[in-house]
Order: sequence, then C-alpha cells, then structure tokens
Amino acid sequence: MVPLLIMAYGQSNADRYISKPRLDSELLSNMSVITLTSGLGVRGRAYAPNGRLHKNRIAEFTIDGKRVADEGAPRVLPATYHEAKGTALLLSAGAVASALTNAPLTGVRAASKGGLRFVSLPDREGVSGIYRLADGSISPIVTGLVEDAVELADHLGAQTGVRPDRCDILFLHGEADRSTPAEAYVAQFREARAEITQRLAEQGLTPRWILTQPAGTSPRGDGNAWQSRRGILMALADDPTLIFAGPLYPYPLADHIHYGAEGKALIGELCGRIIAQLDAGEPWLTPMPTGWRLEGGLLHVDFDTPEPLRIDADARAIGAHGFHVPSGVGIAGAEVSSDSTVTITLDETPAKPFTLNYAFYRNQKGDPPEGPPFYPVGGGALRTEWGEPSMLVPGRTLHKWVPGFSMAVDPAQGAGRFVA
Repeated sequence: MVPLLIMAYGQSNADRYISKPRLDSELLSNMSVITLTSGLGVRGRAYAPNGRLHKNRIAEFTIDGKRVADEGAPRVLPATYHEAKGTALLLSAGAVASALTNAPLTGVRAASKGGLRFVSLPDREGVSGIYRLADGSISPIVTGLVEDAVELADHLGAQTGVRPDRCDILFLHGEADRSTPAEAYVAQFREARAEITQRLAEQGLTPRWILTQPAGTSPRGDGNAWQSRRGILMALADDPTLIFAGPLYPYPLADHIHYGAEGKALIGELCGRIIAQLDAGEPWLTPMPTGWRLEGGLLHVDFDTPEPLRIDADARAIGAHGFHVPSGVGIAGAEVSSDSTVTITLDETPAKPFTLNYAFYRNQKGDPPEGPPFYPVGGGALRTEWGEPSMLVPGRTLHKWVPGFSMAVDPAQGAGRFVA
C-alpha cells in the first residue's frame, strides 16, 4: 500500500487555527497519521512578521499528558500528539483517508497564515501573501509548502519503502480576498497553482487540488457575498481536473469566521472520504447550477447534479431555503420540482432584470449571535440525496451541498446559462 500525503494551503482556516476541544473519537487517536514537529507542528511553519522563522514550538506536542522536550525531539511525531486539546482538520482528513484506504502511513501539514491575501498589498512587508509578497517575490509560504511536503514524502518513503508520488492539497482560502475582483482572484490562484505544481514536480510529487468555498461570517460580520466565493466557481468551471469538496456554509463556527471543532472534523472527514474515493478510481461529483428558465412568475433553476436534489429541513438558511433577491421582485417560495430543478415562485411576473442569489448574502445588520456554536449567516438548504453518517461526529451526516452563487436573470431573454 502507498502512504498518503495531505497538505493544507490558505489562511487561518487551513489549520493555522486549531479549534477546541478534541472530539472524542478513536480515529483521532490514529498513530499512523504523522506530522513534522518543526514550526507549529500540524499548523506549519511559525513565521515572524519580518518573514523569518520563529523557534519551533515543540511544547504543543504532548504524550500521555507530558510535554515533549524541545531538545532532542524527533523530526516527525504522530499528529494526534499535537494540540491534544484541539481538533485539526488535517488530522481528521488523514485519519479518515487512512481508515478507508488502509494506508500504512499518512503525512499531514499546513502551509498557511491567518488574514493573508493571495498577493500582498503594496505597503505590506514580511509574510504578507500566501502566494506573493509586496515586492513580487514568491511567498515563503509557497516555499514552505513544497519543502515540508518533500520532507514528509521522504520520511514516508523511508518508513514504508514506498515514497508517495502524489500530494493532496486542501485549499481553504478566500476570507482575506473577499473584495478582490473574482477575475483577479482566479488569475492569482492559477499562478500560485502553477508555481507549486512545478516545484513539487521537480521533487517527484504531483499535486491533486481539492477546493472548498468559504462559508462566510456569523451574523456579526458581513455575510458571504464575496468575490472570492465566485472565484472558486470560476476556477472550477475552467479546469475539470480540480476537485470541489463543496461549500462550507453548513458547518458550525467557533467564533465569527473560524470553523469550530465539529466543523473542522466534518470538513476534514469529507476531504478524507473524497481522497479515498478518488484513490479507489471513483469520481467525486458535486451539484452545480447550469441555468434558468422563466415562465411568468415561476423561475426554474437547473443544476448538473450527480444525485437528485433535496431540501434539508434542518439546515440554517436565509430567504427561501437560501434563495433571495437583493432588490426588485420578491420570492414567495421555493421547492425542488424535479431531480435537477428548483422552481422559485416570485411574488409578481418580473419585467426588469434582477439578480437571484443562493447562499450568497450581504449582511448589513451586524446583529451579534446569542453564543457559540455560531453558524454562517448566509446559509442554504439545498443538497443532493447523497449522505454518509459521520465517522467522527455521532449523529451527523455528510452531504453534497449546492455552492453559494449569484445568477443574473433577464426576463426579456426568457432563459439563460449560469456564468460564475
């Protein structure tokens, strides 16, 4: 069997932020999921504002309640020893992927830093972009991703006799680039991906990119009508080799932007299942909007979907199951009218162009939520009938959710295709 190598790339939600508590799951004690002890362990390298590396924080590794000594610590330890009071998305992904593929070892590591755009603003110094710095040079986060992936791959090869030739990269980003034009965001993603792909290829590793669409904020923030969320859909439409895990609005938050322990576990598990399914030679397909048709006051929204669509009665959704019109006509209701169509009843027959949004909501109230767990304010209830009971969170089921989108509707045209 071939060992697995899983990296996370992005900002704080790409496991730079570890959520407490550690969930009570035997899988999260899997000793075959390993990480580097340098830097911040699973969380990746510890960068100072000037771009230099901080000292290693070995103290974040504990064995049987005792801190691992800084001096003489091994280069690699089981990831379950790291942040023992928290739940890491990468540990969840590695544990589930290992269990489903019987991989002998799985290496995990983040290359991320909170609050960073793809490309740094002109007045920023140090580690200020996950792809490029203000002076145009490649970010040390990219360099760290490649170097850490290679070190883990070499260790996996030495321990198992088989060095992995693939690196799965979980892409979790977009909060810092929420207002960056979607076209610019996609261009930066393409460039970063090409740079990382070339560097990994030089070291015998081929990346497989698994993308997510950010959830957005709690009711205290601005919602999730972000250009970066559109950018993710644009990137997916342009490149069929990219894998889309799905939108992250169904998962609970720890505060107003970071996923909580349960959310981390469920997102990680979903990614782990995707890796295992792809490794078994089976495709991973998710629902996507394709277009609209208008019949009087009825708006039919069509989807390309691997399984029949369903409305989830327990989902937290804005508007009509997540559908709303920011201005113009109103929505009286929405229902799944066929396996691949949602029919929206408008409160009048529209005469002027308008925008239909789904799980794409600009929040202006800023109402503080009652308390944790928080949920994204711009949620939706539309998913497919596919469901798998969670291996990590009892009572929860994983689903394929429809991503957030914004669709232009012109009554004079009668019908139209969706363009991200």
